[in-house]
Amino acid sequence: MRKGKQPIPKDANKSGDIPLVLQPQSITRTHRAFGLFPSALLLSGYGESEVEKNRSFTITEKQVGGDEVIERRFEMFTKSEMGLPRGRDPHVLVSLLKLLFSKNEVTNSVWFRKSELLNLLGWTDNAENRADIDGAISRYFDTAYRGMSLQTDSKRVRERERVRRLLIGYDKVDERKVRHAADKTPDAEESGRLFTRVIFDPDFINDLRSEELSLSTDINVLRVLNVSNLASRLYEVLNYFTNEGKLDFKLEIKQLAHERLGISRKIAAPSQCWQKIAHSFEKLQKADYLTSYDYDGKTGFISGQINRKFVPPHQAALPPLPTNDERRTHLKKRFTMLGTYPNAASSVLKKLPDELLGEAELIADRIEQIKIDNIGKGKDFKWGGWAYNELVNLHENGYINPNLLDGTQTPTETSEPTVAPGAGDVPLSKPPKVVCVDERAAALWSRITAKLAKHLSPHVLTTWFGEDAATPVKLVGQNLVVYAANPVVKDWVNSNYADILREAVNEAAGKKIRVEIVWRTDTDEDEGEQLTLNLAR
Repeated sequence: MRKGKQPIPKDANKSGDIPLVLQPQSITRTHRAFGLFPSALLLSGYGESEVEKNRSFTITEKQVGGDEVIERRFEMFTKSEMGLPRGRDPHVLVSLLKLLFSKNEVTNSVWFRKSELLNLLGWTDNAENRADIDGAISRYFDTAYRGMSLQTDSKRVRERERVRRLLIGYDKVDERKVRHAADKTPDAEESGRLFTRVIFDPDFINDLRSEELSLSTDINVLRVLNVSNLASRLYEVLNYFTNEGKLDFKLEIKQLAHERLGISRKIAAPSQCWQKIAHSFEKLQKADYLTSYDYDGKTGFISGQINRKFVPPHQAALPPLPTNDERRTHLKKRFTMLGTYPNAASSVLKKLPDELLGEAELIADRIEQIKIDNIGKGKDFKWGGWAYNELVNLHENGYINPNLLDGTQTPTETSEPTVAPGAGDVPLSKPPKVVCVDERAAALWSRITAKLAKHLSPHVLTTWFGEDAATPVKLVGQNLVVYAANPVVKDWVNSNYADILREAVNEAAGKKIRVEIVWRTDTDEDEGEQLTLNLAR
């Protein structure tokens, strides 16, 4: 047994012990186009043990009966000292895709507990295997891929090149912090609060969601072959046939060895190639994946037949990932379902940069999960207010509250939201019905908001003191009349920003002038019903 790997029982290769691939829970989508390249189960890694920063492969194909030649080149590279994916890393990536597609959500990100991923992988839950998961994710995140197709015939040369990454982001849990949190909160792991998140490249996921490029891979077969990287590579090559609905195969041994399995070209003779590969065919037959195989030493071809029960079901096309506008619309619905006022959620989401939409989705994921678990929250807890506060924090700081991510946030630390009932429901799309005709009032209000800008975030300033929320009407003596878009603005400012506003007014008006702000709304019938805020020094 290799270090860090879970041993497979002695009888694990018997046909009765191998789950059939027809079981949908063992199938996931991988990438058909990458199957042209060696050890390409999601772009290389099988068998390599050295820390490398660059790998390249070339495949040349000539059209039968014609003069057209297609040369496919493939390169993967990284600047990380951890090197390129290697060893068991492809198992981690395939399992992450399984988790992603099992969520039945149209998304390119997945969050998970490591215990969940370890169970899917069939690995023992220990510190070493958890570190292997982190290492695999880090290596894939830091790796870029460049593919080129050079097509030539007697008349023309066509070239196509593309660079891509598979992972564009991930949030990794600090294991030491997690263990400390788990000690404090025994139910933390069961509640799903300790997790890692991985974000896949959207173009890559759209490829997998398409019918044309999607390939079916059986994770249980990979688990059985876990101790044999070369056999896992061979499984992928043969799996390419079954996805085409074929059971019989015939391959030239040197091409299989060098161009499909990544075996060194120093092993040049066909007989040497077969000696290197033969054991993998034997493993696949013992695993009941192959019903038969035969190597013809005279011609240098290997032929055989795949067991029909391992033909995966047809992968129908899935709808593409939503556009950013569609994601914002869906996020608004999710936050509204949590209890956030629609206008408040919409206001923040409109200003949120596209690159932070995934973070907003994660906030919704986390709070929805905690709400389902109902950890330490009373029946009157305002989930919408909490969700809104986390969304505002994301907009202002550019990152999610770390305590929400790593599970160290307890109900008593941040649970009660500061948003009062109705506070978020500011009709920002409807500007006040009045306009300022008093230049003195406008000038004073401008100085006040400039002072406020030193203490408040742009989001808060725009939401509660912007032109769509509050308009100075006139200056009558020492009273500055300000028209509020609705009673919520008036009540919210008086409840939450009275002290800051008082200081701003005093600084703007000067030491010798006493100014009082009088709020007006549509619901005020006369001056006697005005709510005043005494801002005198």
